[in-house]
Amino acid sequence: MDWRKRMNAVLDYIEDNLDRDIEDRKIAMLFASSQGMFQKFFAMMTEMPLSEYIRKRRLTRAAQDIINTDEKIINIAVKYQYDSAKAFSFAFKQFHGITPSDARKPGADVQIFHRFTFTLTLSITGGSNMNSINVPITTREEIHRYKGSNTDMFLSRADKCLDKYVNMWKLSNISFMPTDRENLMFSCESGLYGKCVIKLCIYDTANKINVLRAYDGKGYCKLWAYDLPDNVLLLEQVNPGTQLEDAVPDYRERARIVAETVKGLHIPYDNEGYPAYMQEGYPTYLSWMEDIHRILTEIGGMEEVLSYLNKAMDVYAGLKKHYRQSCLLHGNLHYENLLLNEKGGFTIIDPKGVVDDPIMETARHMLNETPDVTLEATQHDADKIREIAVIIGSILCYPPGDLLKTMFIDCVLSNSWYMDEFYYFPNREGLEEKKCDVLKACRFAYDLL
Repeated sequence: MDWRKRMNAVLDYIEDNLDRDIEDRKIAMLFASSQGMFQKFFAMMTEMPLSEYIRKRRLTRAAQDIINTDEKIINIAVKYQYDSAKAFSFAFKQFHGITPSDARKPGADVQIFHRFTFTLTLSITGGSNMNSINVPITTREEIHRYKGSNTDMFLSRADKCLDKYVNMWKLSNISFMPTDRENLMFSCESGLYGKCVIKLCIYDTANKINVLRAYDGKGYCKLWAYDLPDNVLLLEQVNPGTQLEDAVPDYRERARIVAETVKGLHIPYDNEGYPAYMQEGYPTYLSWMEDIHRILTEIGGMEEVLSYLNKAMDVYAGLKKHYRQSCLLHGNLHYENLLLNEKGGFTIIDPKGVVDDPIMETARHMLNETPDVTLEATQHDADKIREIAVIIGSILCYPPGDLLKTMFIDCVLSNSWYMDEFYYFPNREGLEEKKCDVLKACRFAYDLL
């Protein structure tokens, strides 16, 4: 089932349940994605949040019920999930421009917001003619964060790239994949390699290509072909491709799977004896921390965040006294980068590429399992993370305490990157709000040590 059919199945479910509680997990299941991913995709394709779509459809139905039935207005309000007549009346007037009572008067004019149906495709038949890429405006805005004034040039180049690779790699049945905000991805069929994913990247892809070539399908998805100057990759399509969090609801089992997936996987790296394409060098966790330390220092007003960053660098230095291997790591092994494959195992995708000791590899997964930073962490949350460290440690033969240290390092590092105000925030107020969330996350991870 392609994404359009899955999307229409979701819309059918919403339409059938406008007068009931609409479950996020049910929507995610129908679309075969995480809840967050579906909401991002829906907003990207419709330029409207899912909650707003549901609200407008409910208010449309409510108006129809008011006009066409004698049902009490309070009962209609409750039917469409409003807690009070006051809240319903306010929302109704905001949307329709009149009160619910006025809507019952003859000749009343109400707004009609029709349900969505997805019919557009981006496809190629025959492998020769390519339509221009119809990129939603929200995707363009995300690309603009990286490309700035070069956004249109990037999308124009993407058009030309697809035309070029249709012939080079004998591609057909190309469909836009709403799975990556920072790049353009398309599912396709190749006359040379079978079912594939073609990825047009915004960033330089040298490290990504190097990692995939080095592992050559061992644990990672297969890289069939690439064009480094264009930053284009032709990748194995992993099927069914369900992300780890959606495929495995139990956090204990997820921890076991991650540990078993990376156990014995890592390739030693010493930058000697490698082919030329792997001689450019990789970052380490230390170099990443040094880079963001410099950026936060330049931004100013980041003393509390820098304090945690300094602690993370000290913890890292302590770990390196005992863990001195240099191996080629993924560097970003979160839920979305582990996909269920047809053999029932999990395939790793989308590496960043970093050289460090393998003990660092599961840090991002543990960080995924931490609570939302906007909520107050509980003792249960702390016990859960410690339990995950024990499970991973028992499989990979690491002390759980050392794994918690790696999570603290990755927590501080990944949250510190969010503080680049020139990238994420239009004003200082937004930066300060995010800083509070970052400090909450860092404090939680530090308290586990």
